[in-house]
Amino acid sequence: MGMMSGLDESDESGRPVESPRPVVAHEAHCVVVVDDDGLVAKALAAALAGPEYDTLVFATAAEFNAALPDLNRRTGCTLVDLRLAEEYGMGLIQSLSGSDAAVHRPNIVISGYADVANTLEAMQLGCWTVLQKPVDLELLRRTVREACQWSRENRARLQHEAEIRRLWATINEKERSTIDMILEGLPNKSVASRLGVSVRTVENRRRQILAKLGISSVAQLGRIVAMIDASASLPIGSRRFAAFPEAGRTRNAGMPPSAYSSPGRFIANFGNSARGGFENRFR
Repeated sequence: MGMMSGLDESDESGRPVESPRPVVAHEAHCVVVVDDDGLVAKALAAALAGPEYDTLVFATAAEFNAALPDLNRRTGCTLVDLRLAEEYGMGLIQSLSGSDAAVHRPNIVISGYADVANTLEAMQLGCWTVLQKPVDLELLRRTVREACQWSRENRARLQHEAEIRRLWATINEKERSTIDMILEGLPNKSVASRLGVSVRTVENRRRQILAKLGISSVAQLGRIVAMIDASASLPIGSRRFAAFPEAGRTRNAGMPPSAYSSPGRFIANFGNSARGGFENRFR
């Protein structure tokens, strides 16, 4: 039930249902700097010094890749120099773009040689932004803060989504057939007629479905089905902005990441866009 608390808005009678919001102590974000210029790397790390960040510095892509499995377990972001001694920094970004790293940790390109072409390439590969060297330290701090906030919120959203999929797996075929008809807006009597069962059976299935998913209304059920339908065919690397394709444009416009990436809003955004506006029909 705890994982589903972001869905609790009202029960079937329309009465609001309050959900407790536990206070969670967060660990420090892990901010990684990949730059073969030791002085620059140290300066960037020093600018980000503080209790909210653990800052790690790698001089090569190989060193960074060796540490990546551990880094992916933590929220944070990665700052990558465009010109590394061993390879083109964009090659490293490209290798990250379709992996778990792109889902959990935004990549920020830093370069003294950025131009329109490689900036466009970086954004097409899903980078958070491109910062020009010498980096304005206030801009750096603000950018890292927003990227790390997004990382934390997105990890929570993905965990929430995983819990929903786990609960959805407990729904059997008969219950799924019933769900389809419920979301069409059919009354229990019509559902029973189509399925060739009694109205009491439909009522019992309906209660069982809501209980299995830990929810209390058809509107919440509709959001879950919409989320399952939307995410089922997405490869992992494309899930970063899948629910919010406008995220990159919004971010550049100055809107905080919480405006589009919190777990509750992720589910709520499906309310009026899927299955014919079921949220409005079933409130």
